[in-house]
Amino acid sequence: MDTTPVYELRTRLRAAAIAGTNLLSEDFRLKKALENFAPLSCASPVFAKIYEMTKTLLQNNSPRELLDTITLVDSVITTLGTVETAGVPEPLDLSESPAGIVNTPYSELSVVINAFTGKKDGNLNAAPEIFRDYRVMPYLKAALGMSAGLADTAVIILKNMGQTVLPMLKKDFDPKGKKEMQRRLHIIETIGGKDENAFYLEQLPHSEKDIRRLLIYSLRFDENNTELLIELTQTEKGRIRDAAFCALGCMENEKSRIYFEEFAEKEPVYILNLMRSITTIWSGRLTARLINKILNEENITFSQLPKAKLKAKIDSNSITAAMSGKCGTEIEQLYREFCPENDMMFLHMHLGNSIAATRDESLRKLAIELNHTSKSKGKYFYAELIAKLLGNEDCSEWLEIQLRASFYGKNSTGLHNDLFTVLRFIRFKDGAYYLSQLHNDWINDDLIEINAEIRQPVKSTITDLLIKYDKSFSDTVLSHWIDPDDTEYCQKLGAYFCKKCVRSDRPEFQLRYIEKCGLQNIPGLALDYYKNHKKNNYYSLGIKEFVLSCPGDNHYRRAEAQSIIDYAKQEKNSWFDVGGFETWVKKELI
Repeated sequence: MDTTPVYELRTRLRAAAIAGTNLLSEDFRLKKALENFAPLSCASPVFAKIYEMTKTLLQNNSPRELLDTITLVDSVITTLGTVETAGVPEPLDLSESPAGIVNTPYSELSVVINAFTGKKDGNLNAAPEIFRDYRVMPYLKAALGMSAGLADTAVIILKNMGQTVLPMLKKDFDPKGKKEMQRRLHIIETIGGKDENAFYLEQLPHSEKDIRRLLIYSLRFDENNTELLIELTQTEKGRIRDAAFCALGCMENEKSRIYFEEFAEKEPVYILNLMRSITTIWSGRLTARLINKILNEENITFSQLPKAKLKAKIDSNSITAAMSGKCGTEIEQLYREFCPENDMMFLHMHLGNSIAATRDESLRKLAIELNHTSKSKGKYFYAELIAKLLGNEDCSEWLEIQLRASFYGKNSTGLHNDLFTVLRFIRFKDGAYYLSQLHNDWINDDLIEINAEIRQPVKSTITDLLIKYDKSFSDTVLSHWIDPDDTEYCQKLGAYFCKKCVRSDRPEFQLRYIEKCGLQNIPGLALDYYKNHKKNNYYSLGIKEFVLSCPGDNHYRRAEAQSIIDYAKQEKNSWFDVGGFETWVKKELI
């Protein structure tokens, strides 16, 4: 008789004793060990007893029952022979597993768990691998059904885990569900895309309301769904019908193009309203044709559109929004015809977003041309900035001129806002920098992640410019550019965040960015903050809170606190209670 399952069961029971019993029922490894042990339960009464006790333990999560079960298994093992396995032991790789045991103290895991359960000492600022621990994963999954802020954080974490989380998210999926299921589906389609088409089709017949709308929109990834989507545009109503049309509009095939063009003849305003979410190559020509059709019927020019009172059931901004994500000579002609006065109708943003969505070289040249043409000079800066960032020519010198004008020039508010809007969408991802999340997605009420690669020296020149012309938005922008594998770059950014942090009344964010850069135990950080805050005002982060937030271990925090105590005693600052602070340090920083 192979008694290996007995030893496996004991190992899992002892691991559970170390981890705690709160999440015992989620321990898939213990469940697997019990399944392997099941055949032995028929071999003897004592094995049957162990099997029943472990089953009960998984249901009740009782510490007492866990100890009793371990005791019985240990007693049985003393009567058995040893089990040997050939080969050399190797570390278990959990990097691709959706859940496992992470070699991290439970005290650190509990901080993350507490954040999901709403306790005061909770914090989600943890190493990515901690979220893969089987004791954390159930809380992470459950957070998808919680309040928007926590749920959005859980969505980001799960998306970053990749393919391994898909089985967990698809298990028990309810196609009639609400927000939690919508978030699950969003993660599934973001990670899986076309590969999960069978799942979308399987769930569709049983779906309702918003889930049905989002499932239909998920069919856009696979062109084999073209016929089904055409059928759905004819059978569905309201926003669900809109989703079917938008999904069909994502298909780069003749059947979709012809169907759209034929339907546009009957309902031009309806189709034009949908075009804001469509970026296919053929959609540019159709959009321009529909806009010109409406302009002709209204007997106005494109430049007159901002002030026109339209008879058609569509507003001016919806007409120009349809141009977003489009390219082609017909679309370019509309931009050239427009003569801006006070109301640009967001055309500068639609052009910039179209450049990011299509990477069209002709649109890039158009943006630069329009921003320097006499009738629209300076009006298309947003579009030109995107064109420059996505171009091959080094734009460092040009960008410095724009930054200087944004910060110190006359009437610089608009320029400043456009700079911030574009730069804050630059993200570091997979070893490169991308312009992300710029194109509106009407169906998901969200932004489509475009990920157009930046071809400019982000780490060197552009980073140096933001640090040199340091303004309020620099911190937020630079926090998205941290490359954790580039030590030199992290040191540069970390030094910048440290300098800002000690002078700020609200340094919480800079402290988080410092930690993200990988900097720990920075000498003098807390003392510098104390020296720059000789009066605690209402908005300041308290000295105690700052010391606790300093990235590093408790030994370092004690040293920082002691340096403040020594300095305060020497300076004899009346506003600071040195004795009370010293008592707090001895109590809290043990």
